[in-house]
Amino acid sequence: MQCWFVPPRTENPADFMQRYTTFNARNDKLAKSPWYKDALKTHRCVVLVLDCYEWKWLQPGNPKSTKTPHYIFPAEGEPKLWSLVGL
Repeated sequence: MQCWFVPPRTENPADFMQRYTTFNARNDKLAKSPWYKDALKTHRCVVLVLDCYEWKWLQPGNPKSTKTPHYIFPAEGEPKLWSLVGL
């Protein structure tokens, strides 16, 4: 299973994955990105999850800063299964 996006015209996917981080993409830039815009039109999916992590910079703007994980899960009484958008 692959959990990051590799553009279809990539000649060497392994090299691409070492050079670029495409695990997450900002929704405000998808339609303009040469990597994502075609997939946004034709290769969408739904990813079902029970919970997830979001990583936050301890010192935003500092390239030497570390990230800390924030565990995200449904509140009591909320549906246990979430759906996320995937490309």
